[in-house]
Amino acid sequence: MNIPIDQFEQHISETILKRGLGYYKKGAVTGVEELEPNIYFAEVEGSESYEVEIRIKNNLIKDIDCSCPYDDGICKHAVAVLFTIQAETLKLEDPQMQALVKTTKGKLAKEKTPKEQLDLLLQQLNKDELIKSILEIAVKDKTLLYQLLSKHSYLNHEQTQSFYDNQVKNLIKSAKGRDGFIDYYSVRKLNKSLQELLHNAEVQVGQPNKQGAIYAGFAIIKEISLVLDNIDDSDGDAYYFVEAAFDLLYSIIKDDSANADYLTEIFEISMEKIKSGTGQGFDIYNSLLRLATDTISNKEQIEVLIPYLSANTDSKYENEFRTQLEYDLIVRFEGVKKAEEFLMKHLHHPAFRKTAIDAAIAKKEYVTAKTYAKQGVSLDKEYAGLISDWQNYLLKIAELENDKKTIIELALYLFTNNHYNFDYYNRAKKHASASEWQNIVNDILKKFASEKYWKPYDLIARIHFEEKKWNLLLDTLKEYASFELLEKYENVLSETYSKELITLYERSIRNYLEKHIDRKYYQVACTAIRRLKKLIPGGNVNYLINEFRIKYKSRRVLIELINKI
Repeated sequence: MNIPIDQFEQHISETILKRGLGYYKKGAVTGVEELEPNIYFAEVEGSESYEVEIRIKNNLIKDIDCSCPYDDGICKHAVAVLFTIQAETLKLEDPQMQALVKTTKGKLAKEKTPKEQLDLLLQQLNKDELIKSILEIAVKDKTLLYQLLSKHSYLNHEQTQSFYDNQVKNLIKSAKGRDGFIDYYSVRKLNKSLQELLHNAEVQVGQPNKQGAIYAGFAIIKEISLVLDNIDDSDGDAYYFVEAAFDLLYSIIKDDSANADYLTEIFEISMEKIKSGTGQGFDIYNSLLRLATDTISNKEQIEVLIPYLSANTDSKYENEFRTQLEYDLIVRFEGVKKAEEFLMKHLHHPAFRKTAIDAAIAKKEYVTAKTYAKQGVSLDKEYAGLISDWQNYLLKIAELENDKKTIIELALYLFTNNHYNFDYYNRAKKHASASEWQNIVNDILKKFASEKYWKPYDLIARIHFEEKKWNLLLDTLKEYASFELLEKYENVLSETYSKELITLYERSIRNYLEKHIDRKYYQVACTAIRRLKKLIPGGNVNYLINEFRIKYKSRRVLIELINKI
């Protein structure tokens, strides 16, 4: 983010801008402080109290963080704080802003920041006094206590699983509300603490003793999985740490310098978690099964894991995943022949059937490959995605056999059932005669024309484009002239139909502005005006701009944007 503080309004939707200005004018912003150079902190009172942190350097907004759940850009609370900060940095002629300047001037510019003040005070304390002060404050503030423990966990000589479990458990505990739920804002605070712990563990991976890293990884996996049902993880931040913990453990597995005992320990701890059901109901459990599989080094360990891979569940995906892990183990420890026998017994799993089809195609055993694919179509009728996979295999085989009739039939089926992917359209066209293809195209267009509730103008236009029917393409655009379609096809139409395109752009822009009011829509319209400008000889669009200046004189943001064209 690099937004000039004196122009931030131009980067925010009109709706959010108005709401933020309203918050600012009614004095909802309290306690603006420059915590440290270039970093401003403020509280904004709305339906709830939210905390806003903004980093500004060289008059450019570098980063904004608000504790509210809004996640579609800069929120109204941040806008209110920006207006407050702008009052100081620009000294705008606004009585309310000037009043705010008087109350925040020292905090924003003159006084030492709280961080600077604290730095001066701490330098005056000796080590014993400093330790005593930190302990007194940390005991009263459990969040701070657990953050300090997490930040400096690498210094602790007690390298046990329970120590790290308690570390993560306490961090989670300090983030919970009274109802035991971790809300959106608390998740972000929790993440900062977990990041410290994860960073320390990553450092340990590069050291000879990797024990702490192993324990930290498993602690994060276990404790986060226990609270996923009671956490607002809208951004996926908490789950990110689970994935990062698995990555941490895999970095140890892949480290050539790692002691073989570490792999054994990772396997054993993985099995402990699997046996206790850690992460069941989430993909975490499957990741533990994968981790255990990847760290197996002997057949005794296989015997320990196999019962958990063989157990059937209600999930088709779960069963296939576990069977695939078992197959991988057979490949590693029993050889290819045994693996092939296992695979043939489990063709009811799509992944195994695909492997068998690929193998048959590689051997040019097309009859066998077709048999497997057709069986897949029959078995997986309720799964549209799998049906398409099997039909794709049949199409591939038909192309290898140069079976034109089957190619056309399957390609058109897949065209219709795969969101009208034109790769299939062109594969069918390649193998049809001219007259045959014309009849096929006419049938497709008739089908589209008969749609009662949804007329796919974009597909109709694309077909006319593929068939180079420029007059029919233009007629389609006249009926439905969206900016997207105009832009997509203007290059092929501009030479012959430039006047018609200009008229279509003008009509579309006028209709669009009549229906839409907001900065993001104005930007779309202005982009269309710029494209129109390229079509008009001499590029003069002042007639249209002047029309909008008069018609929409009250839309300040629109006028600002069109004046820049």
